[in-house]
Amino acid sequence: MSYSVETRRWKRLPATAFQLLALTAARTTCWTMCLVMCLVMCLASGCARPFDVGQVERFQEAQQVFAAATTRDDYLRAASLYESIIAEGSESSVVLFNLGNAYMRADERGRAVACYLRAQRYRPRDPYVAANLQAARAANAATPTPPIVEQLCFWQNTTSLREKLILAMAFAIVAIANGVAAIYSARRTWRRVGIAFLILTLALVASIGYDWRRFAANRRGVIIRDVVARKGDGATYDPAFNQSLVETLEFQLLDERSDWLFIRIAPGQSGWIPKSSAVTY
Repeated sequence: MSYSVETRRWKRLPATAFQLLALTAARTTCWTMCLVMCLVMCLASGCARPFDVGQVERFQEAQQVFAAATTRDDYLRAASLYESIIAEGSESSVVLFNLGNAYMRADERGRAVACYLRAQRYRPRDPYVAANLQAARAANAATPTPPIVEQLCFWQNTTSLREKLILAMAFAIVAIANGVAAIYSARRTWRRVGIAFLILTLALVASIGYDWRRFAANRRGVIIRDVVARKGDGATYDPAFNQSLVETLEFQLLDERSDWLFIRIAPGQSGWIPKSSAVTY
C-alpha cells in the first residue's frame, strides 16, 4: 500500500522540463524580471534616437524642396537633406521612404531600392513601400527569390523585428503563467496551453535570431550603376561574369578592401566591384 502511495506522489511531482522552467521563472526575483523586461522593450523600440528640433526642421525643409522640385538636382538636394538626418542616427521608415522617393525622381534607382529595402525592415506590410520597391526593381533586375526559410516561415517578412520582440515577450509571459498554474493545478489544460505558447516563443526567438543574422551580421548592398565584376580587387583582373552587373541588382557584402567590394549575388557567384558602383547598408 505504501508503494502505491509513493508512486502517486511521484507522478504529481513537476518533473517535466516545462514545469521546471515555469517554477524557476516563478522564483526569479522581481528586479531580474524588471531588468529583462526593460531590455526587451529597449530592443523592441530599436533604441532609436528621437528627432530633435533641428532634424524636424530639416525634414520639413526636405519635404518642401521635394514638393517644389522640377529638376534632377532639386530631387538630389532633397535627398541630401534626408541623408543628413539618417547620418545623425535618426533612421526611420518615414525618412527612408521619402529618401527613396527622392532618388527615384532623380533617376537613381539603385539608391532608391536600397532605401525601400531598409524602410521595409521597419514597415514590412506597408503597401506603398512594397509598390515603390517593385517599381524601382522593375527597371533592370528581377525580384530576387526569397530563401526557403523565409518561404516556410510565412511571418518572417511580414512582421518587423520590433513586433517579433514584443510578441515573443508576450508569449513568454503567457507560457510562464500557464506553467505556474500547471504546477498547482491538476488540470492538464494549463500545461497544454503553456507548452503551445512556449513553442511559439521559441519559434519567434529563432525568427529574431535569423533577422539578426541577415540584417546585423551580414551587410548587404545594391548596384547603383552598371559595372563589370572582377576576379580580383583591381581593374586589371579578368571579369568574373559574362555580363555586367546591372543597376538595382542586390548583393551580399563578403569583404571590403581599399576601394573595392567583394560581393556575392547568388550561391557560387561572387566577384569584386568598385565601391563607387554600389551602396551598402
